[in-house]
Amino acid sequence: MRLFVAINFTDQIKETIGGVIKDLKEISSGGTFTQPENLHLTLAFIGETSRVDEVKGAMDQAVEKINAKFFTIHLEGLGSFKRSQGLIYWMGVKKNERLSRLNQDLIKALKVKGFPMEDRKFKPHLTLGRRIIISKKSELEDFKESIPSLQINVDRISLMKSQRIDGKLVYTEMYSRVFN
Repeated sequence: MRLFVAINFTDQIKETIGGVIKDLKEISSGGTFTQPENLHLTLAFIGETSRVDEVKGAMDQAVEKINAKFFTIHLEGLGSFKRSQGLIYWMGVKKNERLSRLNQDLIKALKVKGFPMEDRKFKPHLTLGRRIIISKKSELEDFKESIPSLQINVDRISLMKSQRIDGKLVYTEMYSRVFN
């Protein structure tokens, strides 16, 4: 199974960000856009494994260190990563100490259990699309300014399975760990 740990969003947040993706499509001539139902914030990409119980244990350990029922993250702005296959556009997440600590604690717990985790710096973001080609560059600044700032209360993390079903990428929640 291809697994990752993420923060999932309410349908209302997914709908709002889905509107941002729709607007991005309108100024683009190509790319693969994230389906609103798949929107999430990745905390740890695990990859192919059948060791589900060990991942759950690492999630439990990380959540036990959070001394709150929830914390709030702020989504804002547009950015891009340059990759060999083109640009990845994303919405940014304002710096948040609790989010960073959760990521660090989760990665540490997964490493202790023998999972090979990437060592690159955590850059929290929501992927809007991959291999995006902006055709209306003159409208890009207006688009950036139109992106709403969103506050999201985070009260759990989820273990997600990624699979292709009939050619469509589907993410399924396998486990959810609510904060204490």
